[in-house]
Amino acid sequence: MKKVVLYVRVSTDEQARLGYSLGHQEMVLTKFSELKEFEVVSIFREDHSAKNFERPEYKKLFKFCKTHKKEIDFVLITKWDRFSRNQRDALQEIKSFSDLGIEVNAAEQWIDFSIPHNKMMLSIYLTIPEIDNDVRGINTRMGMRRSLKEGRWTGVAPIGYKNDRDHLKKPILIPSDKAPLILESFELFATGLYDKEELRRIMNKKGLILSKSQFPKMLENSLYIGKIFIPEFKGEDAQQVEGLHEPIVPEELFNKVQWMLKSNQSQRKLYEKLNDVTPLRALITCSKCGGKLTSSASKGRSRYYTYYHCRNGCTERIPAEQAHEALLNYFDEVAVKPEIEKLYLDVMGTIFKANESNREQEISGLKENLSGANKKLASLEEKYVLNEIERDSYSFMKPRFKDEISKLKEKLSDLESKETNYTRYLNSGITLLQNLSYYYEAASLPNKQKLIGSIFPENLIIENGKCRTARENEVIRVLKGFEQDFTKERPRNSRPFRSGSPDRNRTCIFRIGI
Repeated sequence: MKKVVLYVRVSTDEQARLGYSLGHQEMVLTKFSELKEFEVVSIFREDHSAKNFERPEYKKLFKFCKTHKKEIDFVLITKWDRFSRNQRDALQEIKSFSDLGIEVNAAEQWIDFSIPHNKMMLSIYLTIPEIDNDVRGINTRMGMRRSLKEGRWTGVAPIGYKNDRDHLKKPILIPSDKAPLILESFELFATGLYDKEELRRIMNKKGLILSKSQFPKMLENSLYIGKIFIPEFKGEDAQQVEGLHEPIVPEELFNKVQWMLKSNQSQRKLYEKLNDVTPLRALITCSKCGGKLTSSASKGRSRYYTYYHCRNGCTERIPAEQAHEALLNYFDEVAVKPEIEKLYLDVMGTIFKANESNREQEISGLKENLSGANKKLASLEEKYVLNEIERDSYSFMKPRFKDEISKLKEKLSDLESKETNYTRYLNSGITLLQNLSYYYEAASLPNKQKLIGSIFPENLIIENGKCRTARENEVIRVLKGFEQDFTKERPRNSRPFRSGSPDRNRTCIFRIGI
C-alpha cells in the first residue's frame, strides 16, 4: 500500500472569490486515497498565498517528508494551483521532493510522470494559475491607478490618517488622532533647530512612533498636503493630483521642509551653524516695526560675521556678538545675591508654614477617613466569610470600598509630599537665578531658547547695547523688590516687601522650578 501526505491550501482571497475551503479539499483527497488504496500518513492545512513557498505549514510538510522519506510515496494536492502559482519555483520544489524519492501529484489533474511528454501538461497546469495571478495583478493595479487619478488613496493609510469610506462608499483618508503630531513635526523641523533623528526621538515620546527610516519618509510625503503622487506606469508619465482627503500640513510649510531636506550638505551645515551662533533668532523684537528679527551671515576678509536684522526691510541690524553680550549683562544684573537668597527663602518658608496648620488638619482628616474605610472593608469581608451577606452584595460593595481607599491614599500621598516639593522647587529655582549666565552659555541650542522663553514673557529689545523687555518675568520682578527692600532703610511698621500677596509669590516660585 502506497503511503501519502495530504496538503490542502486556501488563501482568504480565494475563499471569498471562489468558495474554496480546506474541508472540501480534504474530503476530495481522502476519497481519492481510498479509491487508490493509499494510506494517509499525515495532513497539512495551509491558509497562505501560493505566490511563493514561504509558508509555515508547507515548511513543516517538507521537513516531515525529509525526515520520513522512506515511508512516504506521494504528496497529494487537489489541483496544481493549490501547490503553487509560480511555475519556476514549483518545478524546483517538485525536483526537491523527487530527490527524496517522493512524487508530488494532483488528484484532479493527475500526471503520469513515467511518460516524458506528460511533463508538458505539468508546465501548462502550473503556468495557468501564474497567468491568472498576473492578469489579476494588472487589473488591480489599473483599478488602483484609476482611483488615484480621481484623488482617492486606496492603500494603507499613513500615520496621521486612517482609512474610511465616504458617502459613495468609496475609500477615503480622514485625519486620525495623530494628525496634530504630524503637523507639529513639520513645524519643529522647519525651525532648523532639530535634525531628523533628534526630532524623531522627541516626537516618539509624544506618541508619534516612527522608525529611523520611516520618519524622513513621513516628512517627504505629499499626502499630508492633500496631494497624491502617481508613479510612472506603462508609458504614462508620473504625475501629482489633488486628493479628495483633508490636508494636515499647509503647503508653504511642507515646501520649506522639502527645501531643508534637499539642501546639499554644505548648505545644511551652514544653516545649522547659523542657528548655533544666533540663538536669539526670532526672539528679538525690531524696535522700529515690532517684527521679529531673523539672522544671517556676511563674509568678511577672514571670517563670517553674523547679524540679527528685521524681516520687514527695516534698517534694524544688530551684530550677534553685541546682542549676546547685552543678554549676558542682563543676566548678571538680575542674578540673585546670596543675602537676597536667604531673605527670599526665609519669607517663602514663612508663607508655606502659615499654611502648614491647615495642611496637617487635612492630613489628619484623611487618615481618619482612610482608617474608617479600611474598617468597613474588613467588616464586609468578615460578614461574607460568616455568610451574613449574599455574594452579590459582597461583589457590589467591595469595589466601592477599595476605590474609596485608593482615592484617599492618593490624596494623602499628595499632601504629604507637598512640603518636600516646595523646598526642591525653591532651591533649584534660586540656584538657576544665581547662575543664569553660566547655565545659558553651557546649554544646548534648544535649551538656550527654552531658558530665554521662560525668563522673558515677551520678546527682547536690544537698544544702545542694552537688553530689555516690555514686560519683566514675575519671579525676577519679585526678587528685585526683595533686593530694593533689603538695601533700603524702611520704617519699622512698613511691610518687608511689596511684591504681591503670598498666593501670588507662591505662583512665582513654581515658575522658577520649571
